[in-house]
Amino acid sequence: MSSDSSTGKSPPKKKNVKYEQKFVNLWLKDDRFKGWLRKSTKGETYFFCSACNCDRKCGIHELLRHKDSTKHAKNSLKLQKQQKLTSMITSASNSQDTQIIAKTGEIKMACFIAEHNLFFNIASHLNKLICAVCPDSKIAEQLSMSRTKARAIIVNVTGQTAEENL
Repeated sequence: MSSDSSTGKSPPKKKNVKYEQKFVNLWLKDDRFKGWLRKSTKGETYFFCSACNCDRKCGIHELLRHKDSTKHAKNSLKLQKQQKLTSMITSASNSQDTQIIAKTGEIKMACFIAEHNLFFNIASHLNKLICAVCPDSKIAEQLSMSRTKARAIIVNVTGQTAEENL
């Protein structure tokens, strides 16, 4: 008889090894997860939900469970209603909007000249510089200001407001 059988001890049991699923890049191309699934910065065994702004453990079943949760459904619905940044940029390309932005730009250029105590003659050169730096800008094309207009804006527009504030 061996000494192990006399003490009544059984051989040690194998421990159950738990494997953690790593993030799979193919999930990013899956239509079910497009738009909200990202790699997590927390580790390679986590995924990041951009709709819920949270990190979760990886696994296809965990992804599906999270996708079907009420929290995720509510947050992804908000994301769908939210206006995209690119749509805001294209909406500013209307001719009326660009004219308004150009007029605002002219006022800001005139205020820059007054604030830094520059000569009014610099206005036409500043205008040409902006057009040269931004040749593809529709707003820069509509900027037109020389020393006369710069002086008129400073005296009649911003000057009156500054005098009232004083």
